[in-house]
Amino acid sequence: MPFWKVVTNPVVVLLFIAMCSINIVLYTIANWTPTYLADERGVSLIMISIIVAIAGFGSLLGSFGTAYIVGRYFQHREKRVIFVLALITAGSALLVYQSESIAMLTFWLFLCYMCSVMIFSTMFTLPLKRLHESIVGTATGVVNTGATLGGVFAPMIVAQLVGTFGNYQAVFVAIAVAALITCLFVIFIPNMKTIQKA
Repeated sequence: MPFWKVVTNPVVVLLFIAMCSINIVLYTIANWTPTYLADERGVSLIMISIIVAIAGFGSLLGSFGTAYIVGRYFQHREKRVIFVLALITAGSALLVYQSESIAMLTFWLFLCYMCSVMIFSTMFTLPLKRLHESIVGTATGVVNTGATLGGVFAPMIVAQLVGTFGNYQAVFVAIAVAALITCLFVIFIPNMKTIQKA
C-alpha cells in the first residue's frame, strides 16, 4: 500500500491529530505541574512530590481502568468513552487552576491525569479496531508520530503562554482546549472498521 494513501486516509488523519492533542495534555500535566505549583502557588518541594505522586497514581488507575472498563463494557463504543472523558479532562484542568485549597487542587489534578491517560489508552487501540489490516501497521506508526509531536509541542506552547501572559492560567485553558480538540476529531472516526484498504 503506497505510503501517501495511508497518511491521507481520513481515519489516520483524525487519529493523528487526536493523539497529538491528547499528548499535549499529558505532557503538560506531567512535566509542568510541579513548576506551576512551585512558581505560582508557592508549594513546598515535599508537598509537590506528594501531589505529583497522587496524580501519578491516577495515571496508573487510568491505565488499568481502561483495559478493564472499556474492554469489558464499551466495545465499539470507544468514541462515547473518549467524548465523556475529554469533557471531564477539560473541566478538571480548569478547576486545578481555580482551586484555592491544595486538597481540591490535588483531587482535580488526579482526575485530569486519570481521564487523559484513559483517553490515550483507549485511542491507542483504535487503529486496530477502525483500520483495514493492509494499512494498520503503517497507520499505527503515523498515529504514534502524532503522539510524539504532542510531546514536542507541549513545552513550546507552555513557554509561549507563560511568557505572554505571565501566569499559568492560559496553560490550563490550553490543556482544556487540547482535550476538546481530541474529543472533536474523535467524533468523526467511523464506529466500525473501514472496509476500504486505503
